[in-house]
Amino acid sequence: MWKKIGLWGLGLLVVCLALLGQQSAQADDLTSQFNNLSKPSAVYLDGNDGTLGQKVTTDDPMNYQFETGQTYNIVYDFTVADNTHIKNGDTVNVPLPINLASKISSFAMVRDPDIIDSPIIATFSRAEGDSDGTIKFTHELENDNTFTAGKLIVNTTGTVTSGDSGTGGVSSVIAKVGGVASSVTANGVDYPVTAWWSGFFNPADKNMGEVTLTDRLGKYLTFDSTTFSASEPATDTEPEVQLQDGKDYTISDSGSEINIVFKNIKRKVNYSYTTDVNYSQILADKLLGGYLSNYIELAAEDGESGSEATVPGSGSNPDPGTILGNAHKDAHWGASGSGYLDGGSFLGQVCFTKLDETDVSRALKGATYTLQRENADGLTWSDQVTNYTTNSDGQILIPSLPVGTYRFKETQAPEGYRLNQGDAAFSDDFTIATTDGTAFVHNISQSDVPFKVTLTKRDKSSNKVLQGAVYKIYKSDDLTTPVNKLTYKTDENGQLTVSPIAKGSYDFIEQTPPAGYKRDQTPIPFTISETTSTEPNEGPKAVVSQKDESSVTPTPTPGGSSGSSSSSSSGSSSSSSSSSSSTSAANPGTPTKTSKSSESSTTRSSHGDKVGSTPIMPASSSNRGGGAGTITANQVSAKRHQTPTNTLLPKTSEAKSIFAAIVGLLVIGGSLSIWQYRRTRQH
Repeated sequence: MWKKIGLWGLGLLVVCLALLGQQSAQADDLTSQFNNLSKPSAVYLDGNDGTLGQKVTTDDPMNYQFETGQTYNIVYDFTVADNTHIKNGDTVNVPLPINLASKISSFAMVRDPDIIDSPIIATFSRAEGDSDGTIKFTHELENDNTFTAGKLIVNTTGTVTSGDSGTGGVSSVIAKVGGVASSVTANGVDYPVTAWWSGFFNPADKNMGEVTLTDRLGKYLTFDSTTFSASEPATDTEPEVQLQDGKDYTISDSGSEINIVFKNIKRKVNYSYTTDVNYSQILADKLLGGYLSNYIELAAEDGESGSEATVPGSGSNPDPGTILGNAHKDAHWGASGSGYLDGGSFLGQVCFTKLDETDVSRALKGATYTLQRENADGLTWSDQVTNYTTNSDGQILIPSLPVGTYRFKETQAPEGYRLNQGDAAFSDDFTIATTDGTAFVHNISQSDVPFKVTLTKRDKSSNKVLQGAVYKIYKSDDLTTPVNKLTYKTDENGQLTVSPIAKGSYDFIEQTPPAGYKRDQTPIPFTISETTSTEPNEGPKAVVSQKDESSVTPTPTPGGSSGSSSSSSSGSSSSSSSSSSSTSAANPGTPTKTSKSSESSTTRSSHGDKVGSTPIMPASSSNRGGGAGTITANQVSAKRHQTPTNTLLPKTSEAKSIFAAIVGLLVIGGSLSIWQYRRTRQH
């Protein structure tokens, strides 16, 4: 009896446990507990500006015409109702727009994208033939009952056929596409080994002359120059022409930058090549998916591809270069999207600006930087991308940075500026965080100190500073051609400063002296360099000076009164001289004629160079009659008509006193001699 009761009880217990197990294993549809998943919050065209891509403007994302050959990021920003119990196997239905690829491979959603190896909370996928995607949860969130904002990013392609391809249509100057060429599978993820890139430029068959393509590769990519090819495609009247390396174009590359120069472009050109991908580093970085980035710029000869020589000693072209076109492609690899439930942005943005330290309103182009990321130890840094160069606005724009802490390191200063050294070479740190949001931009700046040279002009005799001296700058190895068309004039402090100025050896040569001074065309050498020197005319802040000799020497007159002497002496002069003297006396404030002299003088600038025979420049018309250092016409007339007797007479008080004393002694001596002679005769 008791045996039967025990068996019945055991059977009942098994049934109860089975029912309880079935209930606990049953998954729930939690779609109603999730908000804002009924349609995308935004759609981006992947591969143009990076953050998530170029935002697509549409009021109806569910019916947008997603094109073939283009990759899109479909973004859902969602929230979860409080006290929602999420257990293993629960699902959420996500409606997807039409015109997308039918199958979307499964990818993981994590708890916190800012943490490497963050626990997986769910997977997202869409089976072929289904219209909606599905989020399927793991057990990771079972003990949570409150949730922050989440994000789901689905990366997929379109299905609508378009006449254009790449990142530019037929109206684009340049276009580019790319993708993964080969891959290896590790830990269930396909990692890229090589990537292909192809594009075209000049689709309108314009006569562009010499064309330069500057291709900047993103992290993990290395250019394979042996795979590059270019051709002019066949037309109704012309056959395809394969362009030859060394004849039709040349290639050079350094780090992450490739420069391809095409000669005499008159037709559309197609090009293609492959890059190697450092997938072992991707594995080391523990990434499950991402982008292979490639950005290209085009410059044409008719816009001058060189830099404008706005800084003395830099550049070689008379006009600024013109960027005629650009294209940007981010080739996706690995997981077909990402997602998380604690909010934040998958990719962040930074705008770096280079400034002049002495004038922060001046942005500087041509500075070269390396982007570095802080390692997990919080002490060391690793290079991410090399050879970022500031553009014409002095900026480096990076629109797609993963979460992490970064900084810029200057490797080459702009022309005319000092390279920051030591700790000063690094910009401020900035952190891309999950709380940034898709529209937030980190603005970072750094300034450089310009090289400069200062010249001081002085009077050779009095050492006073001289205003108005005009100079030009010459290269030391070419003293016939100035480095630019500018002239530089000393100010009221007798100084002129040239800044910025490129590194090199130069000479100042005086073009116009200050009023009333002789021109001294002795070259004044100086050298601009990074290294501080014991010589003042060398280093990053060179200092030089030059002293000028007055071109006019006042003529002394008897009695110390030049005015009266000139007037009296001019009595025997010609009528024109008398008239000049009379005019000077009657109108002392009017300009007077200055003498011209063929005398030569030898001077020495402060740098020790001797000046040979230099022409004496006419005094400035601004000098007034009777002024210091000015010879007036009546003085010239008086000097011209002095008699020989006048020239023998003493002209100063001291000379007159000595002359009188000598005459007195002669008179006394003569008198004594006569007295002695008479006395002798009497005896």
